[in-house]
Amino acid sequence: MNSSIIIEVYRQSQKHTSTPLIFVTMRWITILFFGGILTNLSAQNVEKITLEKCIQLAFTKNFDVQLAAISESLANIDYQQSKYNLSPEISGSAGQYFQSGRSIDRFTNQYVQTTIGSNNFQVQANWIIFAGGQLQYNIQKLRRDKQASHLDLEQAKQNIALSVALAYLQCLQTNEQVQAAKSIASNGKLELDRLEKLLKAGATNEGALWSAKAQYLNQISNLTQAENAKKSAYLNLRNLIQYDLKSDFELEVAAFDVPQKNKYPIDLNTLIDSATLRRPEVAAARARYESAIFSSKIAKGALLPTLSLGGNLNTVYSGNAKTVTGYNIVGSQPIGYVKSNLEIVEAPKFEYTTQTIDFSKQIKDNFGQSFGATLSVPIYGKLQTQTQMNKANIGIIRSQIALEKSYMSVRNDVSNAFISFENSADKYFALKETYEAQRKNSEFVKIRFANAQASQFEIQTAENAENSAYQNLISAKYEFVFRKLVLDYFYNNQLASLSN
Repeated sequence: MNSSIIIEVYRQSQKHTSTPLIFVTMRWITILFFGGILTNLSAQNVEKITLEKCIQLAFTKNFDVQLAAISESLANIDYQQSKYNLSPEISGSAGQYFQSGRSIDRFTNQYVQTTIGSNNFQVQANWIIFAGGQLQYNIQKLRRDKQASHLDLEQAKQNIALSVALAYLQCLQTNEQVQAAKSIASNGKLELDRLEKLLKAGATNEGALWSAKAQYLNQISNLTQAENAKKSAYLNLRNLIQYDLKSDFELEVAAFDVPQKNKYPIDLNTLIDSATLRRPEVAAARARYESAIFSSKIAKGALLPTLSLGGNLNTVYSGNAKTVTGYNIVGSQPIGYVKSNLEIVEAPKFEYTTQTIDFSKQIKDNFGQSFGATLSVPIYGKLQTQTQMNKANIGIIRSQIALEKSYMSVRNDVSNAFISFENSADKYFALKETYEAQRKNSEFVKIRFANAQASQFEIQTAENAENSAYQNLISAKYEFVFRKLVLDYFYNNQLASLSN
């Protein structure tokens, strides 16, 4: 029964004072019965999820994790390409050309207007044998970049996992606080009903009844606040795992034990050493530092000569390439004279029959090939190589600082988490003793009240103190569990199950 139903039952009982109690009771029993049936039918469609499933949902839907996964894929592609760069480069080309204009006919020695078609085919290859070690260093550099990207993905997953674990525990905490508030409100209603009967019997005064009413309404207010906190906690968890807004879910978790010791079994220095070795952000910073070193080697390699081998296969075809298939004598023409007697010398005039040489024959006859080596020596390049070397050296310094910063960040995070664990442990065990003391005090005051040695006000004061101590104990318990979960996370580099 939630707080709204409790309040409504109370209001209806006060409103219908003339109606027999049996009818009011039967009316609400009917409402609750059918309401419970509908609730059970809808509850069948409610998914129960564990902490592990929440984390897996966050992994698949969280945008930071998705972006980190894309970055890892891109880094892996770059790394694969760097290895392919060691292989030869082979390319082929083919061209179709048309040339239109005047040219001299080699048979008639006359200018003619023609359009000539031609084709050009070639295959060429180039293989870099040595480039100052730049290709090999680039492979090593991109391998570190790929490792860093993978570790960034792991870091994104661990960050969202820790956030989901905190939100999950907050939901469990608000669940327990709501149940406690409901129990308190239910007991308050029973006490109010008891005092109403005593007032009708003349066994108590009206002031005690109004005090109980005020106490009960305050308990209802606390229940409402607890339910609002529960809604906020569930909404926060729903947003983290991006759960469908049209669907509902419930938390399913095995009973977990609260640590019974206020000291963590691993000392602080061991925790720091373990986190330094295991934390992905430290490993990523270390990989980027190594990548920066290889970037410097790549820049230095540009000062060395580059040796490459190359080859070329080519052939051409032209529509103007012709062969003579026959001829006819069509007359004669003067070609000069004899100097001694000025006699004219004539030669026969030919008319030739030609045809274009076959495509396959031209391709075969015009086939050519070449092979050679090229040595390129850098002499002066506007100091660009020196500039790249200076920038690479600065990059090493920057990545080294980032690495040291990651060490310091992990040390600070572990130290703060360790102190927070100890503080939460001290707080939990102190509040546990406080609650036990308040509970026993409340029982003792009730005994005194039964023996007419304590007032109604003293009972209410003792109950309020007990209820407040219990709510504080619930908060301290879940904070204690979460702080231990964080230390386990730093030590093992993974979140422990709550059921462990």
